[in-house]
Amino acid sequence: MKKYAYLLAYSFQKSVRQVKELLFRALFLVGILFIFSKLWKLAAIEDQGMMIWYLALTETIFLSIPLIYLDIESDIRSGDLACHLCKPMHYLGAKFAEHAGIYLFRFLMLSFFSICGALFFSGGVMPAFKDLISSLFACCLAGLSLLLFHASIGLSAIRLQDCTPLCWIWQRAVFLLGGLVMPIHLYPEGVQSLIQYLPFAVLLYKPASLVLGGGSTFCFAVGGILFWSLVAIALAEILYRKAMNQLTINGG
Repeated sequence: MKKYAYLLAYSFQKSVRQVKELLFRALFLVGILFIFSKLWKLAAIEDQGMMIWYLALTETIFLSIPLIYLDIESDIRSGDLACHLCKPMHYLGAKFAEHAGIYLFRFLMLSFFSICGALFFSGGVMPAFKDLISSLFACCLAGLSLLLFHASIGLSAIRLQDCTPLCWIWQRAVFLLGGLVMPIHLYPEGVQSLIQYLPFAVLLYKPASLVLGGGSTFCFAVGGILFWSLVAIALAEILYRKAMNQLTINGG
């Protein structure tokens, strides 16, 4: 485990030098908050201040996740995956540690910008400190779980060759079924009952809704995140073994 921790720390430190990319993501995040704050004001939506806080947290998760699926897809299509097998680290573990370092740095930095932006565009509305800290912690865990699912999408390239369409479908599902822009408790009741236990809602809506105070409880939200994280790990391991079998059959 120590070598994976070193890899994560190195990746985190290396991300510090990517200032331009971070600023671009931060500007995009602030722009999203500005646009939706104006839209919700025109639509006269109730509790606009807390809605902005919710949006700030969901966008922080979404914008912090690196494109691990493209990295894995590139290794599969180029044949570099076979070369990685000679290294004294599990391929998936190494890839996850590397991109987790990038994710954690982005999440920390974008959290600062999202808090500042939410305070400004909400007109100084501030959630309870306990709710904010709980939500940030849960959101950080949720992003790591989403990273695991993205790794599984990348491993699908062993069969699909190009996993971009699958990732597009996943992102649209996160947007619509995860409550990226609007909390799921504002959806029609029938829709809520259908999607509230799916990974999209559990990994986006539930951790971000903790900031609202009246959403999910912290233990329930974290429990759901851990459950889907285990599912993501199992799925990634199954796809990885299939990839290894495919390499063996092809003489890789």
